[in-house]
Amino acid sequence: MAGKVESIGVEKDELAKVVAEAQLKESVSELRASKEREANKELEEELMMYKKKVVEQHEKGFHKAIR
Repeated sequence: MAGKVESIGVEKDELAKVVAEAQLKESVSELRASKEREANKELEEELMMYKKKVVEQHEKGFHKAIR
């Protein structure tokens, strides 16, 4: 009987370790996803800035050609 109790205790500890590792992996995965979303947002903002500059330069050239 004592052996069963000890083995149940060991199994419980091992299960707790597995659960903790899974939670850690999930947290790391969520952190990476969050960083990737932030980087993507920054890149999209930079792209919009460059597109606006291109449009401005095009308009300036157009108005200069009209003059």
